[in-house]
Amino acid sequence: EGNPTTRQYFDSLHLVPKCGRCHMLADSFGLALDKYDPIGRYRANYPDGRPIDDHVLLAANETFPEGLDLPGIAGVADALSKTPRSKSCLVEMLYTYGLAHTLDATDRDNVVSLAARWEDQPLAIKDVVRQLVLSKPFRFRSDGGLP
Repeated sequence: EGNPTTRQYFDSLHLVPKCGRCHMLADSFGLALDKYDPIGRYRANYPDGRPIDDHVLLAANETFPEGLDLPGIAGVADALSKTPRSKSCLVEMLYTYGLAHTLDATDRDNVVSLAARWEDQPLAIKDVVRQLVLSKPFRFRSDGGLP
């Protein structure tokens, strides 16, 4: 029936088993950004007029044992800022995406090192991404750096 909302799309995905655990968490957080269109403009409704529901509902998991029901991006930002593992998780996801493969032992060492630096210094996300693209594993990918 017409264009699905982002929430309907995520709900309908048939996830690859090895990716599902992360996608279930990441996709839910992505819903908090749904009020921003692909180029970052704020919107309260989809083009067809349907209102956008940006609340995030997560079942209990190892990171959030009590589960979460968060009011949009402000709620997500607050919850993540209070989660000790959020920085290392973000670094790991950036590496996984940036290197386009599951992390190996060398990658994990780099992730741990970068996450530790981020904990010790007030780095911005752009600094973390810069460190990723300057890293040896990123610059010398065996596929020549092609996606």
